[in-house]
Amino acid sequence: MIAQNPVNRFEYSSNIDSLHIFGNEESDVEGSLMFENFIFDVDTEGRIIGLEIDNASNLLNMAPEFINDNLKEAFLNVKMSSNIIFLGFSIMIQKEKFNFSYMIPREKISLTC
Repeated sequence: MIAQNPVNRFEYSSNIDSLHIFGNEESDVEGSLMFENFIFDVDTEGRIIGLEIDNASNLLNMAPEFINDNLKEAFLNVKMSSNIIFLGFSIMIQKEKFNFSYMIPREKISLTC
């Protein structure tokens, strides 16, 4: 499933169980940062402009086929301080909204490329 509009761009692939949520930035991806099952897309200015969630069905506790058929919206919200990344994302499955938020210490994040 692929969805796009100015504030709601996401892609879910049930065959690899990966949810990619794109932020509002129109920048090109320069590199990636990784923390557990999260891969952050980073632009040339160091801003997080996207999020990929590997094994999304485990995080959401739903079958990949159910997510693929019923995911309607996905939104990303990232705030960065000098030592912590505040990650928030929400998804709409059928008519129910699920919110997730994490505080991730920067020293726990590794550069992947």
